[in-house]
Amino acid sequence: MDLYEHRVTMVEPKRFPEYRDLFLQESWPRLVEAGFRPLCLLNPAIGGTPEEVHTFIGSPSWDDWRRGQEILVGLGDDAYRNARRELIVNETARPKIPYSGRPLAETPDSDRRAVYGLRRWTIDPSTWERFSELTEFGVWPAMDAMGHRVLGNFYDAVLSDDMEVTNLAGYTSVGHWHETRTPQAPGSGVSEDLLKLFQQSVRERHALTRHTWVQAMHAHWPE
Repeated sequence: MDLYEHRVTMVEPKRFPEYRDLFLQESWPRLVEAGFRPLCLLNPAIGGTPEEVHTFIGSPSWDDWRRGQEILVGLGDDAYRNARRELIVNETARPKIPYSGRPLAETPDSDRRAVYGLRRWTIDPSTWERFSELTEFGVWPAMDAMGHRVLGNFYDAVLSDDMEVTNLAGYTSVGHWHETRTPQAPGSGVSEDLLKLFQQSVRERHALTRHTWVQAMHAHWPE
């Protein structure tokens, strides 16, 4: 997919289970049938509220993106649109460009993790190439040695002075996510060479970063 949409949907209090079921059982199949790629549905595991829902949906092209939104949101007065509208407080969407080979053409079952770190950075667009190189070839190898898997990697499709970069890194649990914060720990599985490369890359990448923040998220998948 050439383009992804990062949609943030605020759901009515205590109605996240209903929205999750609607998205996984109705929205997801509708999008797949029409040629789109729902990548994941996430909501906060730590911080935020359960009703803050993040979805990433791939579109074949810019022209198709609008059509995909109409399929997701619904048009007219059909039952699907009405059911969805009753569950939502508000939502926003941002177009994103995938990079560094993520998402993969198909997500292996082994890469569908229970928890994701939804990390975002803002950087100067002129530093983009170096930032992405440090991430893919300097940071990921050590993290992969600890069992993390990157589901998606994106940057803003709309150019501005601040470029937002978004990463979806998967873990088996919140505990696993915490373990990967200390690759220098004995028994981490990270070799000395990978650790040195990781530490150098993190330092240089930090120098290129204006702001960064992360949320640990629960992932939800169709059965």
